[in-house]
Amino acid sequence: MDAEINSLLDYGCFEFHPAGSSPPDDEYKKTTLRCIFAIKHDLRRKSRLVAGGHLLDVPTDLKIYSSQVKPISVKLVSVIADKMGLKQLCGDVSNAYVNAESSQKAYVPKAGYEFGSRKGMMIVIVKALYGLSASGADWH
Repeated sequence: MDAEINSLLDYGCFEFHPAGSSPPDDEYKKTTLRCIFAIKHDLRRKSRLVAGGHLLDVPTDLKIYSSQVKPISVKLVSVIADKMGLKQLCGDVSNAYVNAESSQKAYVPKAGYEFGSRKGMMIVIVKALYGLSASGADWH
């Protein structure tokens, strides 16, 4: 969990304001943050901090759809490349969404214990954090 929080802090995902502060303007909507835990296939433990996007209204003025490739398309390209003797390279973008600015305006009234010395401070989410409805489109 510490690695996930530190990674998000390094990406500049949040702005911290003193406890009891008000959001920057009336357009900001209150949400929550949750840590989701999983065990990977190789038995590594993983945590991800996720915004409670289900608590926010779906924005009508924002694009929230982002296309994605179908698994069968990836398999087909792999088969074709193999038959043609081509080398294949692949990669993964760590914390992909947080490389984009968030188009949704959300804040968390009080930071939890996972934020250490910032506990109790108000958090403004500035990056496209997982869980927000427009994050996929923001990253795309």
